[in-house]
Amino acid sequence: MSILSIILHFAIPLSSCNNRLGRNGLNSCYLFCLFISQLFVVIAFISVLKNEYCISISYDTWFNLASFDASWILAIDIISLTMCFLINIISLSVYIYALEYLELDANLSRFICFFALFSGFMLTLVTGGTLIQLFIGWEGVGLASFLLINYWYRRLEATKSALQALVFNRIGDLGFVIGMFLIISEFGTTDIYTLNLLNSIPTFHNLLTDIIVLCLFLAAAGKSAQYGLHSWLLSAMEGPTPVSALLHSATMVTAGVFLMIRLSSIIQNSGSLLLVMCFIGALTALTGSFSAFFKYDLKKITAFSSVSQLGLMICACGSANFLAGFVHLVSHAFFKALLFLVCGAVILSYAYHEQDQRLIGAIRFKNTILGIFFLVAFYGLVGFPFSSGFIQKSMCFKAFFQVLE
Repeated sequence: MSILSIILHFAIPLSSCNNRLGRNGLNSCYLFCLFISQLFVVIAFISVLKNEYCISISYDTWFNLASFDASWILAIDIISLTMCFLINIISLSVYIYALEYLELDANLSRFICFFALFSGFMLTLVTGGTLIQLFIGWEGVGLASFLLINYWYRRLEATKSALQALVFNRIGDLGFVIGMFLIISEFGTTDIYTLNLLNSIPTFHNLLTDIIVLCLFLAAAGKSAQYGLHSWLLSAMEGPTPVSALLHSATMVTAGVFLMIRLSSIIQNSGSLLLVMCFIGALTALTGSFSAFFKYDLKKITAFSSVSQLGLMICACGSANFLAGFVHLVSHAFFKALLFLVCGAVILSYAYHEQDQRLIGAIRFKNTILGIFFLVAFYGLVGFPFSSGFIQKSMCFKAFFQVLE
């Protein structure tokens, strides 16, 4: 089912090579793919919850290199299925929104193809049972994000922003590649389940393991926009608002956090580096929050809130509470996607697509429904009592204060 759902997403860019479908045909085809993919994920999710197991589906050997065999493995468990559910539901919501947002755009078919490519690579990333598969999805998401940010390629700022995102992500990719090769040399496998099992054995803990964790954290820091590598996330606002909603919710920017959670057995055995992760995550959360005070652009303020929340997720992982980081990832995806979509609707409601918050106001009087949705997203973001944000942020802060003690 996972294979089929991934193929369904990749089928759209391939079908775009044939102009017979047209805009409406391509649109209908992709909506059908999203619905079918989500149906498969829900069925698999119910099956795994009911039987309480995880599945590792191994296909034929992909390639051989000396004594190293690389197989194509699908990891079907609670983490991967939750991420698949999240990706599909967010993609569907943002896509329906984008159809109205870009209704008059002459290149909507191109947007659909890039969008489908992005979702397909993200599904490849979260269902990958080996680091090699995860890396393919990792790189594919980076490529698709470049195409989406540069969607309005005739605008110079959009092109510069897309290139900046590409360059900053290459820094993280370097850490991923080095870490993966070190893992192969140390453990002789890239199977994620096997790696987590091996790292429960004390004899496997050494200096090389710490270097591997450092490389993986560099990869996560680049993709999840941690302090020093976060500027690309602000520049990504040059893309259409649906792109911003997609990048900042459950997809690209959370890939780094997902990597930390997926390899939690390796990460948590490096005590000194956990403290570094916790410190950098806390620093990112603080700088992201305070930097938003000096911005007037509505989308960039929301982007800084994403930087802050990503810092909180990494901080939770650095506190060795990976459950808190994952819960925050899931919760944040929904209210951040909603917040960006509301911001896009507000921007469109002004004649010149105004983004300066000093010139925007009284949303609740102009559009009551929009105002209600904005408040819902706002309460989730600030962690208002009885909201999902309150619960998961409490878990993150509790983990952080336990480290301080």
